[in-house]
Amino acid sequence: MTSPSPAVLPSPALDPADVVLAQLAGLQREPHDDVDGYGEGLVAAWEFASPGNREATGPLARFAGMLRNEAYRGLLGHRAVQLGPVQEDRGQAQVEVLVVTADDRTEGYTWVLGRQTDAPYAGCWMTDGVVRHPDRG
Repeated sequence: MTSPSPAVLPSPALDPADVVLAQLAGLQREPHDDVDGYGEGLVAAWEFASPGNREATGPLARFAGMLRNEAYRGLLGHRAVQLGPVQEDRGQAQVEVLVVTADDRTEGYTWVLGRQTDAPYAGCWMTDGVVRHPDRG
């Protein structure tokens, strides 16, 4: 298992795995820096949500609430992660992720990413969605 990378911002220099690790780093910190319903860790994860994802899950307060529901709660304050290989095709990518939660459960997720074509994120990989797999723990 690897530790997520420190917080960074969207950049065309980042590959899909970098984006997933940046989001996971924020989510790992989140319970520890929570202020007024969300903290810097959740804001860091939000930075990599694609514009379409933000439209569907935002504003930030709603996004924070979604991450605290049963399907995604294990991501907050997790202890470790393991990324599977990146599957990339024509500007779309998927990354399988195993997370060891704060209470030592293992949970599986699929990160779905897209390479953005419009400014200000042109060329950046950003997350279009995350799917929890209850059977992959």
